[in-house]
Amino acid sequence: MLQINKQNNFGFLRLFFAILVIFSHSPESIDGNRSREPMARIFGNMSMGDLAVNCFFMISGFLILMSYQHSSSFNVYLKKRILRIYPGFILAYLFCLFCIVPLAKDIQMLLNFDYWFWIKSVFRMLTLQAPWISGVFHTPYSYINGPMWTIKYEFLCYLILPMISYFFKNNLKLYVYLFLFSLSLFFLFGLFNISLTTPKPFDFESGVFLRLFSAYLIGNIFYLAREKIVFDSKYTILSILILLGLLFNKQFAHIALITCGAYLLFNFALNYKSKFLNKIGTKTDLSYGIYLYAWPIQNLIIQNNPTINPLTLSFMVLSIVTVLALISWTLVEKPFMNMKNSLSQTALSRTS
Repeated sequence: MLQINKQNNFGFLRLFFAILVIFSHSPESIDGNRSREPMARIFGNMSMGDLAVNCFFMISGFLILMSYQHSSSFNVYLKKRILRIYPGFILAYLFCLFCIVPLAKDIQMLLNFDYWFWIKSVFRMLTLQAPWISGVFHTPYSYINGPMWTIKYEFLCYLILPMISYFFKNNLKLYVYLFLFSLSLFFLFGLFNISLTTPKPFDFESGVFLRLFSAYLIGNIFYLAREKIVFDSKYTILSILILLGLLFNKQFAHIALITCGAYLLFNFALNYKSKFLNKIGTKTDLSYGIYLYAWPIQNLIIQNNPTINPLTLSFMVLSIVTVLALISWTLVEKPFMNMKNSLSQTALSRTS
């Protein structure tokens, strides 16, 4: 049965998937040719970056529901989520504006922005939207920090979770029904090429939301069913075979990952024992910073060396963003994380 303790591999997995995004983006970012991306080349559909983002949301669904259930109130839960997401995000956003823009273009571009641009930038930061400045990079993908788009979807899941928890009262069957409904809609929207978007400036897209929300929900389900789910070798092998087979199918690739892949993911996260892997991310969590800083550094290097080898590019980016992530963690993320821990202790003392 699934058991939750400190000896898990969630920290390692978050770091692994953040690094995987770098290696996924490198080939395509150089010349715009996605077919050179290793996973896309093999399966023809999903990239390593897609896989990583789906897995991020599955892990988040598991851990955030656990966090919510250990929070004394909605206010404490919300403050903890804000303190974890916003400080690192805002720092990365400002880094893109005040460091990447001058390095990629010139300082004059920054000076030419009018007051309306700065008002919109503050709004975008507060609503967790990626910075949007056209013409910064002379690369196939010129937007300044593409991967930041996922953060607003994740925070939306944070906001939805208390409502689901309130109405469902930890009823596993209701979570499963909602998951099946969300996953079915995702399948049908993809099958009939339906795409609904919210009005600007938020730009939530229906297919993307349904995919990520389904991934988040399966994480919720694995948390609620942690004492009921049994892992054994035959189910693991069957999950691997089904996943590998369906990854070749455009309509079922993400569905297979969110179902069979989730079984494999949480099996590894909770049941694979390794003292080395268990310690990763427990004291220093660089995954968020690596994810936030990789794209602009990647494109900055490509702009200055358009013929760089993808593998060389990946390792160069990783070495640089590891330093940036460490600075972000030490100076911003960790201090605010400590505030988050203080909130929990204060709430606990009030209820004791």
